[in-house]
This record gives sequence, C-alpha cells and structure tokens, in this order.
Amino acid sequence: MKKQFDNFEEVEKTLIQGSANTVSSLRCPSCGSPLVVTYTEFSDKRCLSIKCKKLCYRSNIDGLKEEPPWVRSLGNRFETN
Repeated sequence: MKKQFDNFEEVEKTLIQGSANTVSSLRCPSCGSPLVVTYTEFSDKRCLSIKCKKLCYRSNIDGLKEEPPWVRSLGNRFETN
C-alpha cells in the first residue's frame, strides 16, 4: 500500500523513525510520485537526502542523531514503490 502524507514534515519524520516497510511505500506529498532516499554517514555526521522522481520535492535533513532503522534492510539508497 502506497503511503502519501499531506505534507513534507510527515514524510521527513517517517524517514527518520520509520520501519523499512513503512518508508518503502512513501510517496511525494505534492504529486504522489515515488521518492529517492539517500542516507549518508561520514565521521560523526549523518544526513538524509529525499528527492521526488518528478522533482516536485527535494529535502536534506542534516544532524541525525542515529542511523534510521530501515538502513540495515534497504541500504543507504533506495527508491520507494
């Protein structure tokens, strides 16, 4: 089931805390397209990059305190269904 929130904040919050199942079904709040998500960790810094496949939306989240729960199963970069 595809998960589409009404706003970007809900998508970002879900990507920080959500399970692999939940995040893999997220959609762009603006147009409903799939998202490309990239997690990057270097030294003690962690960040997420979120991009709509149709480029209606793009966001970077810096300063994550820990690795999101989905990284171990989905990897550092994935595209939502």
